Amino acid sequence: PRAKAAPSGSGPALRFAVRSVALHGSRIVWEDRVATPNVAIEIRDVEGRAEGTSADAPAAISLAGALASGGSVRVGGTVTLAGTLDLEATLEGVDLAPFSAYFGRDFALTGRVGGALRARGPAGALEALEADLEIADATLRVGEGAAQGPIALEARLHGDVAVPEGDLEVDATR
Repeated sequence: PRAKAAPSGSGPALRFAVRSVALHGSRIVWEDRVATPNVAIEIRDVEGRAEGTSADAPAAISLAGALASGGSVRVGGTVTLAGTLDLEATLEGVDLAPFSAYFGRDFALTGRVGGALRARGPAGALEALEADLEIADATLRVGEGAAQGPIALEARLHGDVAVPEGDLEVDATR
């Protein structure tokens, strides 16, 4: 049913709701000009969909695309307008070089990563952030120490995204 916009101060207000949004053959660019050096991450050939039943209910989302720097990403799960997440991302062959600015001065990691990331809870202070990742052809440098070869990373974190707490295990034995 359609509602007509009423003149100001009389009758019912116009109600409008979007229940579904779809992306086909799109491009998403993330530019972080605060990071040093600046970070630009581009996802091409994006296919995605978000569907919801009401503004109060979580929206189901799915998104997939190829990174310009190499590799692919798929994301699925739910989000709310208030910023509560329940998402899982699957990475395949994602080049870590574009993310190097986020690792800090005394830590460097290159290679291609695959595996799963899961986030659940309010975006700023997650109840759970989990990672099960494999980094092929990795080069890891921590301070003066360095390692090369495949690296497995497993994390079970929670709390403030800027300073999370929990367990982080890095297996560089291979």
